[in-house]
Amino acid sequence: MKISEVEYEQRTRNVAVSDDEFLQNLGSVKLALERAISGMCRIYRGEHARSEGVQYVEPAKFKRRSANTMNYYTEIVDNSDRWSMYPKRSESLICSTDFDNARGYGTAYVVLPQGNPVIGICPGEDWWYSFPQLAEVLRRGSGPADLNSALQYIYHTLTHNELGEAPSYAELVDALQAIDRLNPYWQGRRTGSTTSGDDLFHGSWAWKDEAANRLLKLGGNMLRTCDQLLDPAKNSFQVRHLSELKSSGEHEVWLSAPSYMVPRDKFQYWRVNGKLQG
Repeated sequence: MKISEVEYEQRTRNVAVSDDEFLQNLGSVKLALERAISGMCRIYRGEHARSEGVQYVEPAKFKRRSANTMNYYTEIVDNSDRWSMYPKRSESLICSTDFDNARGYGTAYVVLPQGNPVIGICPGEDWWYSFPQLAEVLRRGSGPADLNSALQYIYHTLTHNELGEAPSYAELVDALQAIDRLNPYWQGRRTGSTTSGDDLFHGSWAWKDEAANRLLKLGGNMLRTCDQLLDPAKNSFQVRHLSELKSSGEHEVWLSAPSYMVPRDKFQYWRVNGKLQG
């Protein structure tokens, strides 16, 4: 999660609520409170807050996208059967299990989701660095943003058209199918060519060509290739209900459930003074 991604998300979603209103509705977040107070599991989110009060958010009512990269991987993940058990990234609140990580983005809030929602868990502290399958194919240290860049570069080179930053899923599928039709390795297999070991793709940037050729060599179905590279199981992601979530290390997590966000200092004050016993 990047700073600009956070800034893009919070523009319209948060609703300020009074302390009294929140304290009167503790029953709606009973499970989250029990786990946060006991230390079993705390979920944090950092934001550049306009106020230091309690916030309420229903993330599934808003469509989010990253403000500092293309939206291709989000569309692929949100529409993939492999990710069907997870909350949709585009409809989620992006959080962390680590307080220090959260406060690096501004005011640190304790996030208290309603009910017992499903929560997606990254294997590491940040979604962007949680895909070793991508790093193996593209280059060391690569992540979803690098996949976006590679797809945009391949599409422009092969079709001489531009692929916008936030196409719909249908538009993205059409673009990936256009890449398939023009994939030089796929065309070579269809014609019986024996040059599949050579680098057949050449664009305007030699340093981008290596990753592009590696992607294109993986087969004639780019959507399926991307889906496999982003596979949550192969990249060690997990999905858990809140009741199963435990604080163990630093992880980015995401959830789409309606949630209250309480500034951490206020949460600690209320906890010490027994005001959070709903």
